[in-house]
Amino acid sequence: MGVNGIYGLSGSGMDIESLVKVGMMGKQKEYDKMAQKYTKNEWTKAAYLEINNTLTTFSNSTLSQYKMSNNMNAKEASSTNAAVKVSASSSATPMNHTVAVSSLSSNAYLISKVAPEKYTNNISNNSDYAIGNRLFKSFTDNGDGTITGTTLDDKTFTANKTATAVEFTLKDGTKDGDTENSKTISITYEQIANGFSMSELASKISNSGLNIKAAYDTVNDKFSLYNTQGGTENTVSIQVTSQDVSTTTNTTNQTQQWVWTDSDPQHGGNWGDLTTTSTNTDKVWNDVVGSNTANFFNSWNLYQSKDGELNNLNWTFTAGEKETINDVTNITYTGLSTNNGETGYWTNSSYDDSGNTYWNSPQWHQHDNSYTNTVTSDGTNTTGSTKSLSGTTGTIKVDGVEYTTTDNKVTVNGVTYTALDTTKDSTGAVKNATVSITQNTDSIIDKVKSFVEDYNKLLSSLYEKYDEKPNSDYKPLTQAQKDAMKEEQIEKWEEKAKKGLLYHDQTLGKIIRNIRSSIVSSVEGVEGKYNSAFSIGISTTGIKGQLKLDEDKLKKALSEDSDAVYNVFAKLDGDDLDNQAKSGVAQRLGDILTTANKSIKSRAGSTADITEDSDLNNLLRNLQTRMSNFKKMMNSFEDALYKKYDTMEAMLARLGTQLSYIMGGNS
Repeated sequence: MGVNGIYGLSGSGMDIESLVKVGMMGKQKEYDKMAQKYTKNEWTKAAYLEINNTLTTFSNSTLSQYKMSNNMNAKEASSTNAAVKVSASSSATPMNHTVAVSSLSSNAYLISKVAPEKYTNNISNNSDYAIGNRLFKSFTDNGDGTITGTTLDDKTFTANKTATAVEFTLKDGTKDGDTENSKTISITYEQIANGFSMSELASKISNSGLNIKAAYDTVNDKFSLYNTQGGTENTVSIQVTSQDVSTTTNTTNQTQQWVWTDSDPQHGGNWGDLTTTSTNTDKVWNDVVGSNTANFFNSWNLYQSKDGELNNLNWTFTAGEKETINDVTNITYTGLSTNNGETGYWTNSSYDDSGNTYWNSPQWHQHDNSYTNTVTSDGTNTTGSTKSLSGTTGTIKVDGVEYTTTDNKVTVNGVTYTALDTTKDSTGAVKNATVSITQNTDSIIDKVKSFVEDYNKLLSSLYEKYDEKPNSDYKPLTQAQKDAMKEEQIEKWEEKAKKGLLYHDQTLGKIIRNIRSSIVSSVEGVEGKYNSAFSIGISTTGIKGQLKLDEDKLKKALSEDSDAVYNVFAKLDGDDLDNQAKSGVAQRLGDILTTANKSIKSRAGSTADITEDSDLNNLLRNLQTRMSNFKKMMNSFEDALYKKYDTMEAMLARLGTQLSYIMGGNS
């Protein structure tokens, strides 16, 4: 539609739209040529990326197996005694060895023999697996920040929810310098009230950062701990934490503030009876945290699992030693209690009469929820009891030389010996087993056959693109052509139009030539006659470099030189890694494919994105700019045509008016 938007007022009968379309045909053809060129180069880029993906996959997945000495110089091992499992690497020398196993290594491993009794308590999400049901005979959340209950040893307690209920320290035998690695595991009364489970405890231990792992078997109701490393130096050590334990003797000038009732909400401990003498007083604070922890481990009946049996370790914990303070002065103890719903402490004032202390009526004081134990003189504190279980170290003797092992494995001269049992006979005497190392010829031949097949498949796929001729009758469709066709017709057309995009392409041709050259050259530095692919029975057939294998010739080469295939395929010169002449066929082919990837990247980039710097990307970006500019020019040209025909219509309209006037005047 033109500038004025209306045609036909002049009565000229001209089809302005068609006239403009005809006028634009030349410009549209120029634009379509650029668009077709863009599409063809875009297809070419995609074809390069497809080849690049093929080469990368071949190099990373297929070719890598032919670079491995264990494949191309495979050895196999056998043992005369099933107690010794053996495997041989490519470096192992074909020969016989003697091996004897006098003892096996083991891990420190604890497992519960009998699960503790379960109790039904007032615990959130109450479950048989909640730790509180195995730790307390009764357990009640009072809703005021305190917990009351009864322990496994029938002691009543009152404690703050935030206080520690169970605490122990684990050690696995490893050290950081001179310091033994350890991790303290703590569980509060609040966690227990919220249903803290045995599985959560096992997870907390396993994630402690130590080599100690724990597991809880919900089906069989078993709890276990083990060190992931074997050997006598690797342990499962459990130390029950001792807290708030004190005994005072021979004290003078003492002010005592204590719980008038017998319990302390913060720690759940009890004071002893009051003594009215100022000397030789004996006040003991019970270690509730240590008692809870000791009761917990004792109740699970942990036994050592070793040699297929559960061994009683006399696994008895105590709550911890008392803290003994001798000849101290100015001691202050502060405990907590409750009185009419308030938290605080009771005190007794005292006076001295001829060496005796007399106590007046108690006084009540409000107090915050804290427990302090202030001592102004040094004392001695012994932490809670520790039980430690070690693994065992095994002994394997190979060719008369004895080796110790923590995992029942030892590798000597490329042969790995794994002890499944001792080699003792029925009398208990240690006997030698014979291990035989031989070359796995069949495996090596299969690998060479596989290489030939993979190489031929790769080369054929490249030649298919290189030799595919384009069909000049099929070019990229213009938008107008696509608009006139069905989707199925477009797909079939473009399938034919994409053929021959890389016909005799220079970049692809060079890649093919380099790949073929990797087979032809001999491997420098290899002594003897078996120093090339041809020498071990590989040859080319046809003009496209397809390989074939003479298996008899390969077998002969291996019988005369067991390293023949490895030298030809996998050898890598350690002094000059860039010298392909000194590398085996698979190694140098890998280098060639790496270079090919770089060439394709330089030509077409590495992704579908055209912003990356490459030949085709630069061309596509330039075409985009040209097409954009040309489209703007076409729009301007089209507007100019419409203006031209608008002017013509206006002139014809005026002429028509004048003619009507003249004709009217004559009449």
